[in-house]
Amino acid sequence: MEKAKTIGQFAVAFGLVYLASAILYLTIEVSTISKQIPLTLAGLEEVDTAVLSLIDRTLDTIPLVTNEIAGVRQLIPEVLSGVEAMRQAIPLILAESKAIREVMPDVFTQMEETRNAIAPVVVEIAALREEMPIIIQDAKDLVELARTASQEMGEKWARGAVQGTVEGVISAPFKVLIPGGNKVTPEDEDE
Repeated sequence: MEKAKTIGQFAVAFGLVYLASAILYLTIEVSTISKQIPLTLAGLEEVDTAVLSLIDRTLDTIPLVTNEIAGVRQLIPEVLSGVEAMRQAIPLILAESKAIREVMPDVFTQMEETRNAIAPVVVEIAALREEMPIIIQDAKDLVELARTASQEMGEKWARGAVQGTVEGVISAPFKVLIPGGNKVTPEDEDE
């Protein structure tokens, strides 16, 4: 029993040492905490000041937000009427879209036909480009021929006009006198 008593005393002593060390540790922690209390209080004051400043700024913006909300509320009927107009336009847009879709195959067919018709036109243009110098030269030759012919004809007409004028001026008196001379001098019928 003595042994149990000794073990019991060790257990109590150990428990007391453990309790004393726990109290010591608690005292050290309380001391550390008590040293941090002023810092914590100063931090709380800073947080308090920041929170109060934030609250003041928030309170200052509340009238601005309220006015903005009132402005938005005034715009809501206009926005709703715009939305309603868009809703009413949607069936027309869909009908137009459907009509366009129905016409598109014809448009594509016409485009294909046009594309197919372009190739012969391009070939014809290329052939015409090759023949163009010949055509231009022929046209120049025709113009030169016409100019030469008209110049020759003009010269002939001018010569004929001058010749006719000269012959007319010189022979006119004779033509007038010969028939008149016969009447002035009677011809002897007896002779």
